[in-house]
Amino acid sequence: MHLEPQHSSINFKLRIGETSYNNAVTTLFCWGFLGYPLSSFISDALKIESNEISIIARVIFIIIAFTTALIGYLIKRPIPKISHQWLLAYLFFWILYLARVLYECIYRSDLLGRPVSEYILFAFFNSFIGSLCFLNIPTKLSTYYKIQCYFFSGLLILNLLSIANTIRNPSELIFRGNANTKLNTITYAILATGLISQSLYRMVINPPTKIWNIFIPVLALPIGMINLLLSGSRGPILSLGLGLLWVIIFVSKKQNSVKLLVILGILSIISVLISQLVFFEDYVEYLKIRLFADEDSNSFEGTNIERITFYSEAWQHFLNNPITGDALEVRLFKQYAHNIFLEALMSIGIIGGFLSLYLVIRINYFYIKIFKKPYFFWLVLLFTQQMLLVLFNGSIGFSSEFWYCATFAFSTFSCYQFRSNSNRISV
Repeated sequence: MHLEPQHSSINFKLRIGETSYNNAVTTLFCWGFLGYPLSSFISDALKIESNEISIIARVIFIIIAFTTALIGYLIKRPIPKISHQWLLAYLFFWILYLARVLYECIYRSDLLGRPVSEYILFAFFNSFIGSLCFLNIPTKLSTYYKIQCYFFSGLLILNLLSIANTIRNPSELIFRGNANTKLNTITYAILATGLISQSLYRMVINPPTKIWNIFIPVLALPIGMINLLLSGSRGPILSLGLGLLWVIIFVSKKQNSVKLLVILGILSIISVLISQLVFFEDYVEYLKIRLFADEDSNSFEGTNIERITFYSEAWQHFLNNPITGDALEVRLFKQYAHNIFLEALMSIGIIGGFLSLYLVIRINYFYIKIFKKPYFFWLVLLFTQQMLLVLFNGSIGFSSEFWYCATFAFSTFSCYQFRSNSNRISV
């Protein structure tokens, strides 16, 4: 049917707006998860203070986030209703937490281990405001795959930079444990597990249409595994095992035993490659220290005894004032509690504890509902990493990526209809 010139012009503008919006969502997602690690490599290469580059990276993220939200508003993109009970609980939880942050920054700033500026920039802008901007989701299912492609490419580049740093400085422990002098062990390990899980997704769950493209994730797997073992971080290694379990379950439900055998075969090959490629003479001893730290070891992540002390001190803060909470940080260490449930209890009180539990249970429910859909399964793998991270090393205000996963999954679940008896997904 022939369209009038005026109608054709309107449709063209709508298509341009929708394309710009989906591109903005892709940029927001990739920069939100990879912007900080990238900034650490840049600051390390330029030999400048990491805080300066990190702040610039965070500011860029905020600009991208607001731009995405503005474009989405202009094109009237799909967005969940503000009256949804999970979103209301989420907003209420953050209001309580930010009220505690404001109180501590005004009246108890001398007791805080982190500067007030970090709580404003990271907790408020990056975690809270940033997560709300992640309510913007693609208008096309194909954009989810596009985001995964760019996300996978970014992970591969960062892991290659990590390997290069380690090879150039084989005797420097900081490079072997942290990838560079600016990054931390946990983030380094998360980059490695992310590359491994996203490689498996591209190979098994949603393989490329062109055969030769399969070689890229095949080569990426051992690179990610080497970085993970060099980091020696226990939480991400555990999250990788759980992610692998999800892949096996997904493949088994599709009744495709060939793909399952491919996964197991690839993992066997990886094990052989690791033993050959990790060429450091003292690697076994190094890995023992990293994985099984005791109270006398100089571990990057701290000792097991310290972690237990974190939890017990956080619980004591809660008992001191169970109604409204007692502290934003564990006073003994001047750090967060390394567990978002304990942190919610000690900083917001019993209401915060219940709210955090409700939010996390519902987030897991959202991911269970989208588990069977190939377009979204890579998000399940990403969320698995972030979920375990906030349980053993996370913070409410500084685990931004976890909250990005939360609101992105909530918005996807709310804006798409998932039919249990069909593979069809409709807006």
